[in-house]
Amino acid sequence: ENIILPSKVTKIDNHVFKDCTSLENLTIHENITSIGTGAFFKCTSLKNLDIPETVTSIGTGAFSNSGLEQIPDTSGVPYISEKQYEFCYQLKNITIKNYITSIGNMAFFDCSGIETITIPYSVKNMGFSVFYGCKSLTQVNFQTTNTNKFNLIDICNQLFSYCGKLETIQIPDNVQTIGESAFENCSSLNSIVFPESIDTIKYAAFYGCSSLESINIPESVKNISYSVFGRCNSLKSINFHPNIKDIKSWAFDECTGLQSLLLPKDISNVEDGAFYSCSHLKNILVGDAMINNQGNNTFKDISSNPNIYIYKETE
Repeated sequence: ENIILPSKVTKIDNHVFKDCTSLENLTIHENITSIGTGAFFKCTSLKNLDIPETVTSIGTGAFSNSGLEQIPDTSGVPYISEKQYEFCYQLKNITIKNYITSIGNMAFFDCSGIETITIPYSVKNMGFSVFYGCKSLTQVNFQTTNTNKFNLIDICNQLFSYCGKLETIQIPDNVQTIGESAFENCSSLNSIVFPESIDTIKYAAFYGCSSLESINIPESVKNISYSVFGRCNSLKSINFHPNIKDIKSWAFDECTGLQSLLLPKDISNVEDGAFYSCSHLKNILVGDAMINNQGNNTFKDISSNPNIYIYKETE
């Protein structure tokens, strides 16, 4: 249950304590410089761990499936490695320290007990699926200061997918891209605040966000990608700015709460199925450019006998 490592030990190798389900306490002395891949995998009784700043390397999945109740202070390591805390079900409130600059793929994958996360301005890179399946997550804080802007440029693929209790998200300034399926099936998400720095929202980024009622797309976004807001079936209001030129297939398919649609006057391309099966869509305002360039099934299976209005030409 209790282990004190000998002073001559300088590293903890890969999988050394794997499946040590009774391990409760481990003393890591200051001669240790690295912790290997899967070193504490499935140490389900290990609740806390003190890691000295002499440790400068932590391998993939080092604490995966462990019983940790909080993430250790790892001040000698400026990153969180891939799968480092995946399946750590006892984690609840996570504050990532501001010496961390990178968070690896799936670092907190399926940590279903996490309720809040604070991500500091120092983080420049986050991998895919970092918080995928954190189904108890209700709050994400992107931390900035008056003198430090957020460094992150990309919200990566599937970053918060299937976080079913997350209700609001404010994307920090400086972020330019929201990746594929980044918030897919965040079924409680009802408020999104985009910064003006956003210029790309990728495939299915908000697919299945069934509580989302309104969207205000920033002026910097010129194209709406495939399935971005598909199956957002509570969506009632979409604020398109005049710069939107292109709406891809299935972008808003099965948005059954949508009743009225005001498309930008000069939009030049709306592809097949863009508003497929928006079954309550009754009133649509479009420009001549869209009439000439819409896909064959852009409005397939919307309400019967919809009212189509065309912008009046001004002299």
